[in-house]
Amino acid sequence: MKNKFWLVFFLSLIFQFVCNAQAQTVDLEFATEELSPDTLTPVLDSPIAVMSRRLSYKKTIETALLGGWMLDEPFYSNQFLGLSFLYSSDEFTGYGLAYRKWSSGISSYSEQFKGANSLNLAYGYGPDMSATFLYERRSFYGKISFSKGYVMPVSIGSQFELGAIKYGSRMLPIASVSLCHKIYFTNSSGIQTNLRLAFHQALDPLSVDLKATTRPSEGDFATTTDTSTMLDLAYVYLF
Repeated sequence: MKNKFWLVFFLSLIFQFVCNAQAQTVDLEFATEELSPDTLTPVLDSPIAVMSRRLSYKKTIETALLGGWMLDEPFYSNQFLGLSFLYSSDEFTGYGLAYRKWSSGISSYSEQFKGANSLNLAYGYGPDMSATFLYERRSFYGKISFSKGYVMPVSIGSQFELGAIKYGSRMLPIASVSLCHKIYFTNSSGIQTNLRLAFHQALDPLSVDLKATTRPSEGDFATTTDTSTMLDLAYVYLF
């Protein structure tokens, strides 16, 4: 048994020696397109160095044709159209004005009260228009591409608005903050999406008797403080 063990052991050594003697060094070459590219994250003193901007905001005016919804307005039409102008003093900061005009009428939810309860919500007042001062702070600039030859600049930041919103003939205060995302198809035009949280006063339609045969006067309605969520979609253009 021991003799067989040593015989196998020596035969294994001889086999390895023969294989090593015949081994050669072979250089393998692969086509460049078959190799995965290396990805490196640069460590730089300033984030300005990595921007390599295709699009510059500095000393530009950006106009936006916008539309959207006040997502949690239950009683009145929540759709609006608007326009904004934004002047950028540098790559990160912009100042401007925004105007929105709401469509008139009551919501489909309010329509159901007309029959059974005779609750006429059309006696009340929904949002009519708003005018605000606008401040934009951009915190991220980048580029995305779905092909090797087409690159789209991207900007992400925040917008802050302060102004007035109109219910009936009353101008009431409104303030809002939003997350702003812009994608540019060219170096001057693109689209913008804003998810906005607004704090504002409104005329409370439930503060008067809406079952009355005649419409109450506007002065009979009390004001209430609302928190609303708004979604803006816009076409933007840089001059």
